[in-house]
Amino acid sequence: MNCSACEALIGSYRDGELTSREAALVKAHLASCAACRAVAARYDAVEATLVRLVDIEPRADFTIGVMAKIATLPAHARKPMRLWWIVAADVAVWLALGALTALGAIRWQSLVGGAGALGEKLLVGFGALYDLGQHYHVTSLLALGVGIEIAVIVLLVAVGRRFLPGMRAALAGVLS
Repeated sequence: MNCSACEALIGSYRDGELTSREAALVKAHLASCAACRAVAARYDAVEATLVRLVDIEPRADFTIGVMAKIATLPAHARKPMRLWWIVAADVAVWLALGALTALGAIRWQSLVGGAGALGEKLLVGFGALYDLGQHYHVTSLLALGVGIEIAVIVLLVAVGRRFLPGMRAALAGVLS
């Protein structure tokens, strides 16, 4: 048996947790190796010190005192979440997309074709987003964000279907 194997087993040897074969190997190695005997002696010294330790019992009112001190601590001030800037940026992006569509810079046919591929990627993306939300305990916040995004898309599609044809003609007349 080498020293590293013996040192790993000394604690179990002292506690009587080894098989008879392992115990005999450790005992034989300790008899022939001064370094491993020194490790065993350190174990003995630690155990002797631990045996001499006196149990300390807290006062009967210890828990009440600690809880009273905690009660006097100032409460953590929660900062309100400000989501207005996210909604504003979202609306700005959708307005830009609407203007580009009205000018003919964006062709919806190609976007619809790409939406199929995007849908497949989004399913994977939503799964990863959900896992991330679970990890950081913000799943409800992420669901709220996705819900707002879907509501904005539905609203803009409804408005766009009604007003984009007129906007396109008006913008074409202004730019020509």
